[in-house]
Amino acid sequence: MGANCKVFTPDPIVDFMLDTVGYSGNQYGKRIVENSCGEGNILCAIARRYIEGLSGHDMAFIKRGLEQDIVGYDVDESCCIITKKNLDEIARQYNIFDVEWNVTCADTLRIANEESYDYVVGNPPYISYRHLEQERRAFLRGNYEACKIGAFDYCYAFIEWGIKYLKAEGQMIYLIPSSIFKNVHGKKLRMIMADDLTAIYDYTSRKLFGKILTSSALIVFKKDCKCDSFIYKNMASEESWQIIKEHLGDKWIFEKPVVKAKEKRRFGDYFSSAIVIATLYNAAFVLSGFEEKDGLLTLPDGRKIEKEATRKTASPRGLRNGKEERIIFPYDYHERILVRFPEDEFTQRYPYTTEYLSSFREQLDKRDSDKNVAWYEY
Repeated sequence: MGANCKVFTPDPIVDFMLDTVGYSGNQYGKRIVENSCGEGNILCAIARRYIEGLSGHDMAFIKRGLEQDIVGYDVDESCCIITKKNLDEIARQYNIFDVEWNVTCADTLRIANEESYDYVVGNPPYISYRHLEQERRAFLRGNYEACKIGAFDYCYAFIEWGIKYLKAEGQMIYLIPSSIFKNVHGKKLRMIMADDLTAIYDYTSRKLFGKILTSSALIVFKKDCKCDSFIYKNMASEESWQIIKEHLGDKWIFEKPVVKAKEKRRFGDYFSSAIVIATLYNAAFVLSGFEEKDGLLTLPDGRKIEKEATRKTASPRGLRNGKEERIIFPYDYHERILVRFPEDEFTQRYPYTTEYLSSFREQLDKRDSDKNVAWYEY
């Protein structure tokens, strides 16, 4: 996040990010950039590590390194002012004063940059396409491959920028919305990411920003790594496994390696439902009496449901009465594997369906359902 100086990266995540790309010890002469620095909490952690990594050197030497090796940009001037004050406070703790911090108030995405960096670290702003002004949409569409087609997110351009300006063997880590792995408009971005990607740390159901619903992930790159696989780690379950890049489809589904046939498993080990679906509240999920037009189902009371969020179904009563029925199906299938949506992705993908189900929220929350089932699932 970090847009408009409002939501910033939690300190434990910052430390994990810097540890992951190996930013510690003597980093003199190695340039690091955050291209949407907000109020500088990531840059402050960088500065502290930089100073401590040069312990034993004279202060003038360290000061010169701070000025040349640490770079920050933000479009909000007030954020840049706060960042410099926060960096001054970090330097002051080590008796270093009057640092000319290389923090610039500018739209990074519009800079004709001739520099490249050993590290790119950050938490770019997440702004959906519908919230971008027309001029900005046009600029991004004309200048960033990831934004050429479709309803892109603002963060797509920051990811592409970071990969572009990494030095050979340089490393990059970004905290991003995990929706980019499956969003249909993110296909080009995923193609750009694939070659240099080395790891994904997926926070899935863990909310890193308090009440903000966005599901987040860390993506890690090494420029020109030429690796044919990457590590995927589910940070909620602490499980990790290798993903072969050529096995990725248009949407990235991070499946565990297939269990060998001799290691028998029950069907119930993988799925919560049987042939008969038990929603525990059919009044919310089973639909009838609707009209279909332009991919939407309009219910008798005028409320709408995305048809894509439903499947054909049949209840005994509906069969007796000859009614056509559909059931809200808050899941997806990928190569015969049932895929669950994080709440923020389900909400973005099916806003009408989310609004409709929300009207039954109290009843849905009271269901005697499995503790792992989200309120919009069954």
